[in-house]
Amino acid sequence: MDKIFSIFILLCASIAQAQLQWTTVGIDGLTCSQCLYSVEQSIRRLPTVEEVSMNFNTHEATVKQKIVGYSEILKVGEQVIKAGFSVRFLTMTITMDTAYNIANSKITNSLGSLVFLGNTKLDRDSTYTFQIIDKRFCKKNIYKPWHSHIKTYKAKNEVTNNNIFVIQATTAKPQ
Repeated sequence: MDKIFSIFILLCASIAQAQLQWTTVGIDGLTCSQCLYSVEQSIRRLPTVEEVSMNFNTHEATVKQKIVGYSEILKVGEQVIKAGFSVRFLTMTITMDTAYNIANSKITNSLGSLVFLGNTKLDRDSTYTFQIIDKRFCKKNIYKPWHSHIKTYKAKNEVTNNNIFVIQATTAKPQ
């Protein structure tokens, strides 16, 4: 039991050493510069937001945040919806300070809980982009394959509102 507890503490410590670099949100419905401005202002209203960069060509917003918790990342997507637009995807990009393997695991620390779906190996000093799997923040074709996995996970585990389900999307490219 002590060994399992020690491994759990080690994993929590290592994810706590992961640094959020940015959050990216894909936005559907941006047709003009006023739309872009409206979404940007909506995101800027969040108290944790330090910087917002909008790209009209890709219909994406890149957001740097003073992270308070993982749930703060979800609020970026919620602000886009409040501004009257839909979210195509919501990702978070983090840099790892420690290497470790995660296989269908839930990591909880002071920031909240991340549930990693699938097998993921995270290398030290590497930057990864994780897609948030949530009906509100991804297209149906992305959500559907993970829906039954999430439903099974929720049935077997204690799941709270601060759980964020993620999959590793890519190894991130520098911004």
